[in-house]
Amino acid sequence: MRAKLKGEAQFRDKLGKQVRDLREEQQPAWSQSDLAARLRAGTTKMRVYRIEQGEVPTTLGLIEELAAAFDLKPIEFLAPILGADDAKALQEAALQRLHKEMAAVFTRMRERFFESFKRRTLVDFLGLAARAGMVMRDEELAVVGKMLSGWIEPGLQRSVEDVFHELDKENKK
Repeated sequence: MRAKLKGEAQFRDKLGKQVRDLREEQQPAWSQSDLAARLRAGTTKMRVYRIEQGEVPTTLGLIEELAAAFDLKPIEFLAPILGADDAKALQEAALQRLHKEMAAVFTRMRERFFESFKRRTLVDFLGLAARAGMVMRDEELAVVGKMLSGWIEPGLQRSVEDVFHELDKENKK
């Protein structure tokens, strides 16, 4: 059995207390067997006891399952555990973090994508553009198309970055 990290142990303890509190708040109060019956098939009273004691590894599946047993959304189930009074505010904060992280990932991907085109031959570029066309959205394909047309025009020595910056300027207008 792997050792629990301090934060993980605290989270499991809070999760166990939340499960116990919610179980006892039901009218009439649920026994551990009652809760086990509401969880996935084969869940025993002993597993519920172990969850309440903070002994069961916490997974998203377990959180979703417990929330559903109490007729809650996972975010509503987690809010008291995470110390948030308002589940909606907690959800908004999580969405904002997700959007920020996704934007950073997209920026890194975009930089790597354009970096890969700096010193490509026309044949390399056409092959990559064809493969990219299979997985890119229309907006991304438009960028690739403009880069390709700008790159192959006679006498133009613009880099991919120049074309990209030009497209950024057009999009901001």
